[in-house]
Amino acid sequence: MKQLAIFCAAALAVLSGCISYEYDGKVSGTPTSTVEICTDASKLNMNEYSLLGTASASGDSVNYSRYELFEKLSGEAKKCGADIILVISHQVVPSSVGRADGINASFDQGDSNTSWQQIGRDMDSTYGNARGRGSNESIGSYTRVIRAKFLKRNNSAAADKK
Repeated sequence: MKQLAIFCAAALAVLSGCISYEYDGKVSGTPTSTVEICTDASKLNMNEYSLLGTASASGDSVNYSRYELFEKLSGEAKKCGADIILVISHQVVPSSVGRADGINASFDQGDSNTSWQQIGRDMDSTYGNARGRGSNESIGSYTRVIRAKFLKRNNSAAADKK
C-alpha cells in the first residue's frame, strides 16, 4: 500500500509538470527546419499564407515561461510543415479556471516588450489573488496558455522569396 501511495505521488508530480499541447488542423507535406514566431498579424501579408491549423500550449506559469511554450509550439509546427506561428493570445489564468477564454487574461498585441512587461507586472501584483476576490481568498496556481495559428507560405509566395 505504501508503494502504491509513493507511485501515485510520483505520477502526479510528473503529470503536473508537463506542457500540454493541442492541435486542430492538417499536416502539410514534409517537416520544415525553421519556423518564425510572429506576435503581430499586421506585419504579415495574409494573402501569402494558408492556415494549416490552430494550436495551444499550456503549462504551470511558475514552471514554464512563454519561451518554453514557444519552443513546444515551434517543435510541433515544424512537424506540421508550418513556416510561421502567429500568436493569437497569451493568457495567464487561475489553474482552477483551466483554459477558459477571457478570464483573467493578459494578451500580447504586438512585438513590443512593454506588453510582455505588463503581463509580468500583472502577475507580480496579483499572483495568488483572482481579480474581484477578497485578499484572503487565494488561488494557489496559475496556468500560462499560448494560442497560435500555424501558417504555411503559399507556393507563389515561396517562389517570390527566392
